[in-house]
Amino acid sequence: YITSGEAGSQSISKGELAALREEEACQSASYLGVKKVEFLRANDGLTHFTEKHRIQIINLIRAVQPDIIFVHGACVLNVNYHFRFATIMIAGSRALN
Repeated sequence: YITSGEAGSQSISKGELAALREEEACQSASYLGVKKVEFLRANDGLTHFTEKHRIQIINLIRAVQPDIIFVHGACVLNVNYHFRFATIMIAGSRALN
């Protein structure tokens, strides 16, 4: 995960929500048989990602060598997902070279 989803609530603190979202992600992953979940913990709610984020993703892809990478499609209406999609697609292509 690039973020921990901490920007998604007005009533729960960012720290509490991040912990909750990470736990939910780990539980969901375990149902799918995923043994390890990575969180890069970039600030949630950003509408851009830096070269630092791309390098983190490239290094993670190269280290893990996943068979599948799940990412929200570019057609999702949330603008942050568009930037995440583009960042992961660019990083993924660079990681394979």
